[in-house]
Amino acid sequence: MRGPDRRELGLLDPSDDYALDRLKQGISQSDPCFTIHIDGKPVGVYGTVPGTLRGKPVGICWLLGTEDLVHPVGNKIQFLRESKARLSELHEHHEVLWNFIDSRNTLHIKWIKWLGFEIINSVELGPDRVVFHEFIRTRDV
Repeated sequence: MRGPDRRELGLLDPSDDYALDRLKQGISQSDPCFTIHIDGKPVGVYGTVPGTLRGKPVGICWLLGTEDLVHPVGNKIQFLRESKARLSELHEHHEVLWNFIDSRNTLHIKWIKWLGFEIINSVELGPDRVVFHEFIRTRDV
């Protein structure tokens, strides 16, 4: 798992078991859930867990990847090219996609903004009270 992904999960609970449990939970509860392959090798997994936000249905979107998702640079370019199409697939299942992101993860924040997500709030989470940004995207109508 990429360092930033592990760090983000570790902010809520630093144990290795927690990160693995969250991955298993994400896979088992997601509708849909996909694996990202580059050159036949699995390099990431993502999906949406059905949830609610202020009483309305949402897809709680998530992605966890390995370093091979972004290195070498050719993999990163391929991932970015595919991102918008994959986002459309998630929106086929959920009109609204939503979650939180570690405010220190500037690369991921640039990526979600590039995909059309909007940061709508900031909150402190976890035992260390790290600031997370709440983000959301509504399907294009």
